[in-house]
Amino acid sequence: MVVSDSPRKTIYGFPGFYDPGAGPNQLQPGFTLGGTNNPVIAWVGQSMIFSPDNSRLWVGNELGGMSLYRNPLTNSGDRAPDLVLHIAGTQWYSIWYEAQSDTLYATTMNTDRIYAWDSASTGNANRAPDRIIEVPGYHGEGYLIGAHGSNTLLMAARVHNIERFVVFYDADQLDGLNAADRYFEPEGFNVAFTHALSWDATRNLLYYVVPDRNEISVYADASNLTGDVTPNRVINVPNVDGQDWITGAIVSSADDLLFVSTFEGQIMVFANASGLQGTPQPATTHAVGDMALGLGVFRQ
Repeated sequence: MVVSDSPRKTIYGFPGFYDPGAGPNQLQPGFTLGGTNNPVIAWVGQSMIFSPDNSRLWVGNELGGMSLYRNPLTNSGDRAPDLVLHIAGTQWYSIWYEAQSDTLYATTMNTDRIYAWDSASTGNANRAPDRIIEVPGYHGEGYLIGAHGSNTLLMAARVHNIERFVVFYDADQLDGLNAADRYFEPEGFNVAFTHALSWDATRNLLYYVVPDRNEISVYADASNLTGDVTPNRVINVPNVDGQDWITGAIVSSADDLLFVSTFEGQIMVFANASGLQGTPQPATTHAVGDMALGLGVFRQ
């Protein structure tokens, strides 16, 4: 598990984080990336995405572009990224990395485009995107998610003046102007707060944190949702109050675990995530510093 602490411009990693037997405590990082000489400012939410074998880590930076760290678990410290993909003058918003095809997708704050780099992890020099997907009725600030190996891309955005999810099939073939294959609008959806969501493709579940509430809505049959949709279940996240708020929610499909980060530095892991509802107690809770803004999960 990794988490960013933006005021320090550093990513902190916690190998062996998930231990149901451990009680709440303040953890010390096992590795770091970035620092004074090579600051890393990760976006809120799922801004750090590992390849399944943990050999590559992509990190989204609002102004600096998309940074690749090779062998991040064994080669850490205040190091520069091995590769940065960026378009000068662009303010980035969200990334999704499809490891099976080695494709990196990114959105910006104010353009109607999804940028795609194929064979993204090769080379060491910046280069132009291989494909630019233009989405009718979309003007930026789209938040991307997907599921490794699915070749399906979901984007939460305002499209045709409606706040909704847009779904693209065969994403690796898309280029130029492309309307979405499907739309759906979750209950309480707000495009300004779409950073905390995740898709469990194994069980076909969408987890979505409702803005301004400390709860996660769960939608079944996510790959077929259309129109206005209501959640099948709601998970109330405990111990999030005052000025605290949920900054990230990532499901680990292989283990049926749900990782939740909060602004004030809490990380909670919920076991048997696919069946949770009401106010479950996390299997483990830790504090990982003063602030947890970006969240990424790797398997050991």
